[in-house]
Amino acid sequence: MKSMVDLSQSASPCEVCRRLLDTVGRTLVLPLSLLALLSSASGLAEYRTVTPDVETNAVPNSGDAADDPAIWIHPTNPERSLILGTNKQRGLEVYDLDGARVQSLDVGNLNNIDLRQRVEWDGQTLDIAVATNRSTNSLSLFAIDRESGIVKDLSEESIALELPTPYGVCLFKQNSSLYAFVNDKNGKFEQWELKPRGQSRRVRTFSVDSQPEGCVVDDVSETIYYGEEELGVWKRSARPDYESDASLLASISESALVADIEGMAIYRVGESNGYLVVSSQGDNSFALFDLEGDNNYVGSFRIMDVGDRGIDGVSSTDGIDISSVNLSRHFPIGILVVQDDENSNPPENQNFKIVDWRKVANEFSLSKTIQ
Repeated sequence: MKSMVDLSQSASPCEVCRRLLDTVGRTLVLPLSLLALLSSASGLAEYRTVTPDVETNAVPNSGDAADDPAIWIHPTNPERSLILGTNKQRGLEVYDLDGARVQSLDVGNLNNIDLRQRVEWDGQTLDIAVATNRSTNSLSLFAIDRESGIVKDLSEESIALELPTPYGVCLFKQNSSLYAFVNDKNGKFEQWELKPRGQSRRVRTFSVDSQPEGCVVDDVSETIYYGEEELGVWKRSARPDYESDASLLASISESALVADIEGMAIYRVGESNGYLVVSSQGDNSFALFDLEGDNNYVGSFRIMDVGDRGIDGVSSTDGIDISSVNLSRHFPIGILVVQDDENSNPPENQNFKIVDWRKVANEFSLSKTIQ
């Protein structure tokens, strides 16, 4: 627990709020409405609100367990799509779009996860998920059956890492090649080309000055976006053969973001439109940026309680994922899936919430959506 802050020192109202959130909001269970009041610390955001449509079963482990989701799209029947969610104390949980657990894999302490579909792998076309595994200091690989959706641990393909604490991971599919970016709490990133039969190889490294975690790659523009938790959001080329400098997309000191910077996901529409969504953990919000051009800030939103349906709101989110696919009549332009740190109605272990993307699109009058 952090020591209490002396609020008698000269500080702006926003700074006082931020200190209160850091020292109190994370150690006490407070109503979301009060957290929202305390945590509007940046002074640069006007928060819209949306509500969750579905919540998953709670993870079986208590405490800080659920972390990062990834959305798998069934190739012929999108209503049978799945959500893969990491359990930092056990392994991998798999849910359907109604939030029911359909599979649980006890494979070690998985932290972050990402996936790509239609990957050429050892003469087959596979859907592959990759997760950081802290139990084995490795990248764990999984294959998802393209008809049944059953997830299989490809333990023989795991990649041993020299990183002390593997943390965030995101994938990049470039033509027939699949790459994984993995980072460590010490700030180091490694890029791996993933190949079958133990032929994976490290192709690039780079570092940031402090702790990173969340990252996401836009395969269309071949750009990786990644967060430095206490500083902001960076972007650089994802191509291993093109070494470019990183550029700061948004800093905490000059944006609507509040530390920690956590999950990131992309809502992509076609070749030229889309949005980057970033989990601003320190104020329980999500920041929305244009994916193109100068990555202009669009706005911020929070996910609040659904009182009459018994689904609580979302706080202190770690990982997120987004799909722009028409999944059903309930989710015709896709979904946002987020980890919820405090699953409070009723009080249960952590879980994941699903939001109909139409709610976000309507709040911000987004033009770049599939209609």
